[in-house]
Amino acid sequence: MHRLGARRLIIVGVLPLGCIPLIKTIRNVEDCDKSLNSVAYSFNAKLLQQLDNLKTKLGLKTALVDVYGMIQRAVTNPKNCLLYTSPSP
Repeated sequence: MHRLGARRLIIVGVLPLGCIPLIKTIRNVEDCDKSLNSVAYSFNAKLLQQLDNLKTKLGLKTALVDVYGMIQRAVTNPKNCLLYTSPSP
């Protein structure tokens, strides 16, 4: 991409995989899976390091969208994000 003229790069990070409703349903749990979240967090940290390397080596302007943090904040404090559990029918 750099050879083609790209000078700015925006990457969306990995969300906390253990908080995906499908994962929680398959595992029949209500809480997020900490081990899967740890993998996603580690991946995002390494991704951020690589983006810093691209800044240094190629002079790219980079940004990482912290989806992990956004979702973790919503899961941890749903009312702060205006998320509420609706009553069952």
